[in-house]
Amino acid sequence: MVNPIGELPNSTYSNTGTKIEVIAAGVPKFLGETRNYDLIFTELREGGFTAYMPFSQYVELPEAKSLDSDIDFYLPCAPDAPQWEAMRKNNIKLLIPGYVIFDNYFESMNDNDPLAELIECVGREHVLGVLNYDEPAGPMWAGSLSKKDLLNIYQRTKNVDPSIPVLMVHGPFYASNIVEGYDEPYPRQKERDKFFDFVKEASTFADVVGFDIYPVPFGLGGGLTSPSLNGDQITNIKDTYIDYLDWIKREVPGNNYFTAVQGFNFIKQFEEGYKPDNLSDSDMLNLREPTQAELQDMVDGSLAGGASMIVWWGQTHITDKDSNLWKDIKTVNKTISE
Repeated sequence: MVNPIGELPNSTYSNTGTKIEVIAAGVPKFLGETRNYDLIFTELREGGFTAYMPFSQYVELPEAKSLDSDIDFYLPCAPDAPQWEAMRKNNIKLLIPGYVIFDNYFESMNDNDPLAELIECVGREHVLGVLNYDEPAGPMWAGSLSKKDLLNIYQRTKNVDPSIPVLMVHGPFYASNIVEGYDEPYPRQKERDKFFDFVKEASTFADVVGFDIYPVPFGLGGGLTSPSLNGDQITNIKDTYIDYLDWIKREVPGNNYFTAVQGFNFIKQFEEGYKPDNLSDSDMLNLREPTQAELQDMVDGSLAGGASMIVWWGQTHITDKDSNLWKDIKTVNKTISE
């Protein structure tokens, strides 16, 4: 497949000379709630980011909560609005969630295609790509998402502009554990095969594919596995990213590849005092933010595995009280081009 990304401005080059897009899926809550876009996009540029995806969810459970500012990056769109001027001035590109822009809310605004309208407003040179449905394998398994849904976003994007790359991120798979009612550790090989078959099937509706892997701390909720471990738990961050990238390059050839890495502490996803059913008391006590060394391993594993894009996810949960994590993320970003 021909590389659909092309040479866009403000791409970081790794120390191997490979062009790397470094994408922020949102910014820390204390920064996002200012709605000061000169400040936000200057911070991103100086922090080694090249692209931005509007996402401001700062609590996930028991009820999702987001800032009101996400709407600034959709429709209606005025080319001279502060967010767009600041984005262009700092040479940051936009990653558009396709499942949002093609929502009925934007579809019903007028007779125009909402993606075409947004791109015309922002400028094609400032658009990195469109993101297809998030982690589709699970919903496909459950029957709540179909290939037709994935094809819809892919085709509609290409109808607007065939050069726009469509991205798709997949979740990792769970490690096998002793489960009551099963005579062998679960998930079994057949569940792993079924999951990864869905990953391959869904990936046909994207140009850039990858995995989101959030490994800190190890063993959370039973732990994660990676393709070559046959259900065993991961024990090395860098090797995990390499293993997932090796698998998808082999099984979904001819694409570009990326990873989404962990810019958050899981406990920050929950309202204070809330404990998800799938986490034990011990899990809750062990929750912590990644160290700078662990963040570095995530990036190093992504680059060693051949990723052309790295997405930082979860930093929207960072508050001004734990802003050192944000500083560490920006420090690690700078090592990509050193």
